[in-house]
Amino acid sequence: MHLRHDTIFIWIPNCGGTSIAKHYFRKKLVIWNWKEGMKTETWLRDLETINQHATYDKYAVLYPKHNYIAQVRNPYSRWKATYRHLHKMDLITTWSFEEYTERARRYLPEGRYIKLIEEWETVWDTSHSNERRLDHLFMPQWTFVRPEVEIHKLEEKTIWKRLGIQELHLNKGAEIDCSGEYKDFVEDFYARDFETFNYDRSN
Repeated sequence: MHLRHDTIFIWIPNCGGTSIAKHYFRKKLVIWNWKEGMKTETWLRDLETINQHATYDKYAVLYPKHNYIAQVRNPYSRWKATYRHLHKMDLITTWSFEEYTERARRYLPEGRYIKLIEEWETVWDTSHSNERRLDHLFMPQWTFVRPEVEIHKLEEKTIWKRLGIQELHLNKGAEIDCSGEYKDFVEDFYARDFETFNYDRSN
């Protein structure tokens, strides 16, 4: 998402990006374009955001000289946030957090992300997702960025000062039970996220 003419925010799903984006929506610097799913565009002249959760690799082809910034999150809390997000979108309605995690343990290593969407027909019937896909919700955070991207951690709250905007929290997750075993799966599947962004597996 373009924040300024020379700066692009890599919006990694369930890492606090909605609160950051809404600051720019309010100032009418970024708008939604629902005609192509969750694609976003910008009022800035001659600049286009490829899609809501585009990776650095996708942006850099068109904007190789831009500055890039992203926010990451502890993989444990991100996993819970993804489950809450799917509940909020009515894409999970009855599965418990533990059942959801067990399905992830079975299917995500095979790339079968759709098996984590209980109401999968909704993905094809609505514009809930970018190009009717939801795999970006489960992709490891390291796949969105490269060394050229300036990284901030959600827990450290440094991105607000860096962008010069007021801290907002406008997408609080619903109070949904996230009890049950999940850490061993997250540690394994998102191992490179822990290593790349220096998160402690014991927390």
